[in-house]
Amino acid sequence: MSVCSALRLASLGGALLAGAADAQAPETWTRLSVADGLAHNSVYAIHRDRAGFLWFGTVDGLDRYDGYAFVHHRYDPDDPASLPHNLVRTIHEDDDGALWVGTQGGVARLGPRGGGFERLFVPPNETGDRSVFDFARDGRGTLWAAGAAGLLRLDARRGRFVTAYARSGPAAALGLRGDTLWVLHTGEAVEAGTLVRVDVRRRRVSGRWRVAPSVRWTYALDLDADGRVWLSGAGPLVFEGGVARALDDGGAPGAVRALAVSPDGDVLVGLGGAGLARCAGGACRTTLVDRDRPDWLHNYVRAIHRDRSGALWVGTYGGVYRSDPARKPFWTLRHRPNDPASLGSPAVSALAETPDGALWAASFDGALDRLDPATGRAERFGAGGARSIGVGGVWTLFVDVRGRLWAGGTDGLAAVDWRTGRATRHPTVGAAFGGSALTSIAEDAAGQLWVGSFGGLVCYDPETRTLTRFPVTGDGRGPSQPVVNAIRRDGDALWIGSPSGGLDRLDPATGRFEALGLRNAAGERPSGEATYDVLPDGRGGAWVGTVEGLIHRRADGTIRQLTTADGLPGTVVYSVQPDGRGRLWLGTNRGLARLDPVSGTVTTYDLADGIGTMEFNRGARLRTRDGRLVFGGATGVVGFDPDAIRPDRRPPGVVLVGIEASSRTGVRRLDGRGLEGVVLSPRERTATFTLAALAFEDPDQSRYAYRLDGLDEGWVDAGTERRARYTGLPPGEYVFRARAANHDGTWSEAALAVPVRVEPWVWETTWFRALAIALAVGLVALAYRARVARLLAVERLRLRIAGDLHDDLSSDLSGIALATDLLGRRPGLEAADRQRLADVHRTATSMVDALRDIVWTVDPAHDSVEAFARRVRLVADRLLDGRPHAVEVDLPDAGALPMPLRRELLLILKEALHNAHRHAEADRVDVRLRRGGAGLVLAVEDDGVGFDPEAVAGGHGLRSLRTRAERIGGTLSVDSAPGRGTRVRLAVPLPRSREARAPRWSVPWRRRPPTP
Repeated sequence: MSVCSALRLASLGGALLAGAADAQAPETWTRLSVADGLAHNSVYAIHRDRAGFLWFGTVDGLDRYDGYAFVHHRYDPDDPASLPHNLVRTIHEDDDGALWVGTQGGVARLGPRGGGFERLFVPPNETGDRSVFDFARDGRGTLWAAGAAGLLRLDARRGRFVTAYARSGPAAALGLRGDTLWVLHTGEAVEAGTLVRVDVRRRRVSGRWRVAPSVRWTYALDLDADGRVWLSGAGPLVFEGGVARALDDGGAPGAVRALAVSPDGDVLVGLGGAGLARCAGGACRTTLVDRDRPDWLHNYVRAIHRDRSGALWVGTYGGVYRSDPARKPFWTLRHRPNDPASLGSPAVSALAETPDGALWAASFDGALDRLDPATGRAERFGAGGARSIGVGGVWTLFVDVRGRLWAGGTDGLAAVDWRTGRATRHPTVGAAFGGSALTSIAEDAAGQLWVGSFGGLVCYDPETRTLTRFPVTGDGRGPSQPVVNAIRRDGDALWIGSPSGGLDRLDPATGRFEALGLRNAAGERPSGEATYDVLPDGRGGAWVGTVEGLIHRRADGTIRQLTTADGLPGTVVYSVQPDGRGRLWLGTNRGLARLDPVSGTVTTYDLADGIGTMEFNRGARLRTRDGRLVFGGATGVVGFDPDAIRPDRRPPGVVLVGIEASSRTGVRRLDGRGLEGVVLSPRERTATFTLAALAFEDPDQSRYAYRLDGLDEGWVDAGTERRARYTGLPPGEYVFRARAANHDGTWSEAALAVPVRVEPWVWETTWFRALAIALAVGLVALAYRARVARLLAVERLRLRIAGDLHDDLSSDLSGIALATDLLGRRPGLEAADRQRLADVHRTATSMVDALRDIVWTVDPAHDSVEAFARRVRLVADRLLDGRPHAVEVDLPDAGALPMPLRRELLLILKEALHNAHRHAEADRVDVRLRRGGAGLVLAVEDDGVGFDPEAVAGGHGLRSLRTRAERIGGTLSVDSAPGRGTRVRLAVPLPRSREARAPRWSVPWRRRPPTP
């Protein structure tokens, strides 16, 4: 057995020092420019208003910024409500929330509720210049301005600025403390400044000092917490005892165009082309604002503003920059063209830390750099540097237990002396792989190196320079795959990963390789292609970074896979590095991620957090001895203290940017600034509310929730969508409320509330509806009265007809019957004449009876079931006179029975009684009238001779009965047989029409016909 295969692996040294990482990392700045929507890259003034909007004064107008978009305000010669000039030099907000804008052409005021600008007169200087550079408002509300014409004061009564005192040259800056106003004049020849003290209560000059003649270009002034005056000169000057003196070291180099004293007492100095200086304790530290653009344009600071969140904003000729001290403390180093002190190559493939504390970074194109994170400077070795290590493109770096730096690349292996930078090549290793790139290095306790390559695996003793190869044998004497992509040590064991998804574990006790699958319980291999990194979990398993996410192979062989569905920012996991708390940090193809293995929580970080690169490289990860982490990626290096990466607990503000009220005729847009409420016309039933969280660090990750009180039952979680749209809004009073959360999930403390009123159409108003209801009730009443009148008229007509029939026809017919009866009784009449008179008498009597039925039917007083029941008894008694009969009526409740139905029922009854009386030869006839469900049942039954209904089905009598029954919707049945009598039964539903249900009315009539 070879020496390497018999090794018992010991603990790997890996001792790394903190060194350069302990130094303070440079400030990280984010930039806004015309490419993001800024009106112009030259920014002269910055202000954040009380609502949270940012305002930028540029060469091309005034911009309002909400984190998403810019709203531009410019000079328009045809609009008196526009700015007086496009060059905006200063911005001031008063207690009412109005903005005062100083421009090259004077002052404009923008009210707190938007609208247009109000221009105010500003006196010019001798050349006609009306520029205003600074504002200050004293405790009595007087607004002071520093302008080209000197110190100005707003005459509120006249609505114009006036000169405060005799000319002393242009006034560049103001500082106010109590009743003392400090005014900095640039001087007549712009060679030396004059500092003037003004008593604003008495409105008079109380002191005047000439700044030293050697000091030129005095443009800025600020007061510190002790009331000392700081001025700009060749550097920051402090004014004490009537003398303006520079800091002990001579101040910051370059002309100063902006100056601000920070709350912590540091003096921030904007330099003309050299960036930003932070001065404290008599010394200044200067840094470039834009290290990627080190030219004067992007580092000429014209404006400094610290907002209430603590973020620092600076305006330059190359855009506006933001640095947030509460931002997650990532620092980045990258390659900058034409800068030999930057990284030698954009992409970083490997990282290491040498015993002197230096951080080393390598690249696939052969660059090897020693880095200083505090300054962002690099000393170059390898390709592109003064010295070359001779291994071609570098894929892996490793520091062994003796402190030697090893570099493996496309041309083999070399040991680098980190003190001198000299490299010693070990050609046998590269030759063993046939020119394949070296991908990874690990060390055992005996000091032997295990080197992985695209050509396989070897064990190399750097002292004896002996080498042992481990080819794929299939019997455990070598790895299971011919290509090795990653090697990592786990106690005495080695974990070996391959690009084809294979995973091996070298057991030092047996010296054998155990092939470990990455298949899940279903036999599927989740890592479809490449294994990029391996991290032992310390419990016999390992975390594997693959092309399809992160895989945890536990000691029992079970597989757990995490992908983007579990919160990973990208599909590919290139590197895996634990921190001191057991959390795993993952370099992916779409940013950095932190995994808590216990809870499974994944937290992601991207460019907005300051990581500087979105795609990392395989195995380019490092943990320093003090616990800091460093990752290499496609565009440089990112480092951080993992314990300092905390969620942002600052609640964001949420503002209403604007409202779009839509109708068929178009869209009406309302600015949300200062909007206390909105009224929508009846046509505008669609409203879109646009929100902004004013979280400038990462606005695209802000989350929103909203509701419309009066319509929504609860909060609507809108995610990152910041527009709330409501359609078909009914008229009424509402309140639109909104909340926002920053990218770390901290929600705003108070919800935005905007009253909304949707005006109704005329027909939707309460008074109109009341009027419509009253009109409808009136119309119904009129219709009802008309119907009642019509019913009364019909009843009067029926009464008249009944009366006429009774009084005229009935009396005449009765007279005929009586006369013929009397004539027929006279003696001496011929038998034939007597018979004719008898026939006439019988006919007249029959007609009188029929006329009585007609009069009864027509009379409206009989439109009821009770009246019909009485008529049934009367008709039955009359027609069955002299024959035994019985009439049974069982009607427990009353009801209406209209005239047409009564008439048909009466005719059916009479026909049935006539048949029983004439043809049945019955000894007894029974008549029954009763309720049957929702109708009436009328039955006539005799015990006569009976008949066969089938034989006489075509007879006129039965056909007439059935026709009448169908006419009233009834059911007629005839049950008879020869020798057993006849039973006629009619079931008819009672009507439910309004007419049938209508109450009877008392008709005023002088006389009603007597009841027949």
